[in-house]
Amino acid sequence: MKGVLLVNLGSPDSPSVPDVRRYLREFLMDGRVLDINWLARFCLVHFAILPSRPKQSAEAYEKIWTPEGSPLVVTSRKVQAKLQERVQSPSSKVQSPEPQGAASRSVVSGQWSVVGSPPIELAMRYQHPSIPDAIGRLAEKGVTDLLLIPLFPHYAMSSFETAVARVKEVAATLAPAMRIQVQPPYYDHPDYIQALVASAQPFLGKNYDHLLFSFHGIPERQLRKSDPTGSYCLTTPDCCRVVGARTFLSAATSESQAAVNNPNPESRSSVAADRNVRAPASTPHQSINPSIHPTTAGDIHHPSSIIQPPASPLATCYRAQCFKTVAAFVSAANIPPKKYSVSFQSRLGRTPWLKPYTDYELPRLAAAGCKNILVICPSFVSDCLETLEEIGIRGRATFLEAGGNELTLIPCLNEHPLWIEALARWIQDWLKPVLL
Repeated sequence: MKGVLLVNLGSPDSPSVPDVRRYLREFLMDGRVLDINWLARFCLVHFAILPSRPKQSAEAYEKIWTPEGSPLVVTSRKVQAKLQERVQSPSSKVQSPEPQGAASRSVVSGQWSVVGSPPIELAMRYQHPSIPDAIGRLAEKGVTDLLLIPLFPHYAMSSFETAVARVKEVAATLAPAMRIQVQPPYYDHPDYIQALVASAQPFLGKNYDHLLFSFHGIPERQLRKSDPTGSYCLTTPDCCRVVGARTFLSAATSESQAAVNNPNPESRSSVAADRNVRAPASTPHQSINPSIHPTTAGDIHHPSSIIQPPASPLATCYRAQCFKTVAAFVSAANIPPKKYSVSFQSRLGRTPWLKPYTDYELPRLAAAGCKNILVICPSFVSDCLETLEEIGIRGRATFLEAGGNELTLIPCLNEHPLWIEALARWIQDWLKPVLL
């Protein structure tokens, strides 16, 4: 039987200081988030961060908390429910019912629809709903083949990679026979771009001076660690433009799935980011590789048991993938080059992160005469603390204090119909092989 698991980052169970502390402890003690040795990480988290940060973060969460709970979790649950409904109740006619989990060809439109659709579970990498609980429920339902869809469009060791690694670790213990396939990063997938542009269109149609693409930042060292060549990323100002060239793309499209299914920060080994690097036109997105096998928990901790990483930096370069998203978006939305720029938010600590920093760009844009700006955060598919509070509240205040008139935060994809349709289509594509 086939099943689907959606995984997002997570949220504290409540905006209380104890719950926020518990969430931050789990999040920051992840070696793919704070990628330093365990002792240094333990000391930094427990003696420098946890004594004060939970109270500050709790105050921020309190500002965005809803009567239903955390916006991220609430929205993710709604996406799960709508997606389950979508694959159970296709809009077009289907053939006679097949066994549960099978797929059938629509006799009207030729589209694929799911009959007796696979169960869809939701989990968060940190806190609740938990990955062990979700895997357990799927196993109890008899799921032996799992499609894992990380709700992160771009590959980063601190998001996409850690989610995949944790699911495989848990499955190896709770359901060792379960076969796992992973939806690759979809940073320039036509379905994702179409949904992103459509969700932003009501705002793009209004009068504005500038559109800022604000992506979640990562430390520069993590970008270098994810570089399979060990010597490419951040070595030149235009590295992300060149990495999209044909010499690299052929390797990236054939090997990105290997990187997705073999996350391993231990086996991978600054130039300031160019503010407006323009990636070349997108190539067709990699389809799901059906030949993915479950790993054991030991695989995650023993690099020698994992296959070699991909040859192309594009397969695992978060920064290059962000620029590919921007290139695809502005092409589809017909936005001129001088009307948009790119920045990175949410940095933590004093080590260099990807630049330019969003909190520096906002006052710079105001000073440059951009009085009415739009901000979109494509690395998040659901609104959360980083969008609603960091950009929508603090970012807006920073912009206004610098002389700007209005900052409009474009909502994330959330429950947009085209996003639900994109997810449903990926599930349907995954189910196609059962008909061969």
